[in-house]
Amino acid sequence: MITERHATSRRLVEEAMTLFAQQGYAATSVGAIEKAAGLAPRRGAMYRHFPSKQALLEAVLDEHVAAVRASGDLAPLVSHLPLAEQLRQMAELMLALMESTRDLSRIFEREGERVPELRERFRTGVIDEAVHQARRIISPWLDDEADAEALAVVLTGPIVNFMRNRWTFGDSPAGLTEERFLDAWCESAIATLARRGDPPILDSGASQ
Repeated sequence: MITERHATSRRLVEEAMTLFAQQGYAATSVGAIEKAAGLAPRRGAMYRHFPSKQALLEAVLDEHVAAVRASGDLAPLVSHLPLAEQLRQMAELMLALMESTRDLSRIFEREGERVPELRERFRTGVIDEAVHQARRIISPWLDDEADAEALAVVLTGPIVNFMRNRWTFGDSPAGLTEERFLDAWCESAIATLARRGDPPILDSGASQ
């Protein structure tokens, strides 16, 4: 059963994130958050639920980190599939992850220096975890001398760039659809991995 206190806390978190994304973290006052949540502004209402404005941002971050952890490890679930399908599912998951953390990403990009501890938690709990997911998927296809982590960073970079172009300019580069991007990205990723793996296996598309 959702209590009134819990419902009010949720409204505060949701309205705070909307205002942080629209106005900026520093420019958003506690009073504005209270008013947006339907509470009397500047009467201390927010402080009955959260000790500070930063605590609101931290609550949102905690939810996103928990959601990433709850999604589990993709690698064991797709290990029976051909490499191309494993890569595509990984890319689709990362695109969805980026979309879900769009507002948080913008806040930390613009004003992360104001909350460096939270920015670092976002990097390790969300961004780095996406790279680790990629590393776990590609590692079985690489030779022993390959730097799987570095290759994972190289492969995930274009996915990040694709989404950031959408956010910044309202569309992807050259108006590319997500389907065409994923087709080209998978082809490029396989070609990259083939240089450090077993080409016959990679070329065949067979699962290991």
